[in-house]
Amino acid sequence: MKAQKIKPAQPSKPPKVLSIRIAPAKPPAPLPPPAAAPAADPAPPTGFLAPGPLLSRHNKPKVEPFRFLDLPLELRLEVYRYFFEDVRDTIDLDPDNYRLIHKKLGLVRTCRALRYEVTDYFYSTRVFRVFPCHPGRYFKTKKPLLARMKPHVRAQMTVLEIRLGPGWSQPPRGWVVNDALGLQDCSRVYRVNVFVECDPGDGVFKGFRQENSFFESFSSNLLTDALERLPNVSEVQFDAWSSVRKAGKLMQTLIATVRDLGLDVSWGPQKGWTDDDERDERMERGKQKMGSLEEQMMLMQLAAMGR
Repeated sequence: MKAQKIKPAQPSKPPKVLSIRIAPAKPPAPLPPPAAAPAADPAPPTGFLAPGPLLSRHNKPKVEPFRFLDLPLELRLEVYRYFFEDVRDTIDLDPDNYRLIHKKLGLVRTCRALRYEVTDYFYSTRVFRVFPCHPGRYFKTKKPLLARMKPHVRAQMTVLEIRLGPGWSQPPRGWVVNDALGLQDCSRVYRVNVFVECDPGDGVFKGFRQENSFFESFSSNLLTDALERLPNVSEVQFDAWSSVRKAGKLMQTLIATVRDLGLDVSWGPQKGWTDDDERDERMERGKQKMGSLEEQMMLMQLAAMGR
């Protein structure tokens, strides 16, 4: 049996070792020089808290609301007068009411006590027109201003106005006194102002007016129906433009209508009428003569300029 040759063991190769070379670290960059300290704030005046970490939102002093209702009533009324100063004295059905009045009346939403005071002051210090006279879509509306208000609002009014003259040839169909107008709710109204813009019975309107004293009858019936529905009215104040004569047929018809109802008659500031009819007639004749003289002077000046 042959002996097997044993090969000598070969030396093993050394294992491969992974070497990592670490580069030397760079020296750190030099720090910038320290910034100069800001200038110190001036000391706060006496009575104010200095700002600082100790003053937080929770530590601020609580500001108490102004107790407006603790003021005397006279001062509160003065505040209301100043607040509503830019609202016109006579309120009509006007497209500008939202801009001029509605936003102002937002004050009544503050509280219930303020609501009662503000509404009472506002509606008792303004004159409300019964039938609209603003030209446009409101003039012929079938729902006047009072018909758009609530009964408790109408109950706070004190003075109403009826303006005669617009639509003298054909009054609008909405100019009628009925239950929807709500005059029976105006329990505080003590006076009705009647303002006459023109008298169709004057000779200037001849050929344009309706005959048989149409406008005089219409105005008298309208005023009678309105006054009879107001429970506590006691006075009617007449006023007019300068062209309206007190001795004219329309004014005499209206004055007789009011006196037949047993109400007092007073006069407004525009025309300046008084209880002395003779004096008023002389004043009106004098104004008419002055007006005719002024017209003649203007015609003479125009004629001289045309030469």
